Amino acid sequence: LVLPTGRITVCIFVVIVIFRGIIFHTFPTTPNSFINRLKMKT
Repeated sequence: LVLPTGRITVCIFVVIVIFRGIIFHTFPTTPNSFINRLKMKT
């Protein structure tokens, strides 16, 4: 069985991966402190 909460979790995970990809692609020179904060949120 695939629960609705499971689908929501997958959707959120995909959005986070895409969002992080956009951030790292748009700001390749992001400070390490900001990158560490993003990693801690996920």
